[in-house]
Amino acid sequence: MRLCLVQITELPEKFHDAWFGTVQQSFNKVLRPDTEVVLKPIKRGLKGDSPLDFDNPYFALLDRKEIIEALIEADKEGFDAASVHCFGDPGVKEARSIVGMPIFGPAESSMHFACQLGCKFAIIGTNMPGQLAQLEEQVRLHGLEHRLIPSGIRFDKEPFVEVWPQWLGNPQLAADSVVEVA
Repeated sequence: MRLCLVQITELPEKFHDAWFGTVQQSFNKVLRPDTEVVLKPIKRGLKGDSPLDFDNPYFALLDRKEIIEALIEADKEGFDAASVHCFGDPGVKEARSIVGMPIFGPAESSMHFACQLGCKFAIIGTNMPGQLAQLEEQVRLHGLEHRLIPSGIRFDKEPFVEVWPQWLGNPQLAADSVVEVA
């Protein structure tokens, strides 16, 4: 089985290698030996002044277009399924309407799984501009407002751009941050 993981930003190869190496360790714990996960970075990435310019609707639209095109390309390349590496699930809905393979988004999957575990859930997101609106939209899109606890969207205490390099080197720091916010 071949799975495609679309990375939503165009980042230096060194970063991709370090990040994907960390993620691959997690995959290896649960995937069958004959399953291959291929990272597919989008071609251009966000166009704003910051690589994390999610709060600018224009730049987010340009990025979503690139994500959708990467998913179309993955479908043509014969991948069995794909996912977008972003909790906002950008481009998932649109790509599903035009490709044959299953596409899943981490927000949709995580929220519905959380609903199987309990009556209510919360979200702990990365501290980046535009994240609150993006996460609120995902909750609304999937009709789960009544399942989200009051003040159910929370964020890491430190800005993502400041802590990400440390977390990449020591994923336990990220886990500790989530526990602290929870």
